[in-house]
Amino acid sequence: MPKRSIALFCCESSGYPAFEAVTDQALRDAVELVRLPCTGKVEVFHMLKAVERGYTGVLVLGCPLDNCTNLRGSHRAAKRVEAARKSLAAAGMDPGILEMRHVSSLDGYKAAEAIRALMEKTDAVKAAIGVEGRSGG
Repeated sequence: MPKRSIALFCCESSGYPAFEAVTDQALRDAVELVRLPCTGKVEVFHMLKAVERGYTGVLVLGCPLDNCTNLRGSHRAAKRVEAARKSLAAAGMDPGILEMRHVSSLDGYKAAEAIRALMEKTDAVKAAIGVEGRSGG
């Protein structure tokens, strides 16, 4: 089981700088950071593998849809996130444990809120199925 509860895939242009602006150490400690040149590089396999490895949530932080550094990367990532969510649902899992947020490089507060919201959601899912504690920390 991973030491951290959320696998965070983020792009170099927006997602990573937004994450770096998160000041709440508990939120920073809850994620396993995976830096990508573009979130358009994340594949359905990567997201599902993170869940298989025991992460209770997967968050993809990419550029705003209308301002992607790599033009269509955020669009590709959003489609792949939706495909991964469908795969989770088909497997009987809560697709809500996988999310994508579009942030600018200055949106540290949005990155923090996305992490916090996903942690709360995964804690609720764990409580519903009787799993205690958080794997992060």
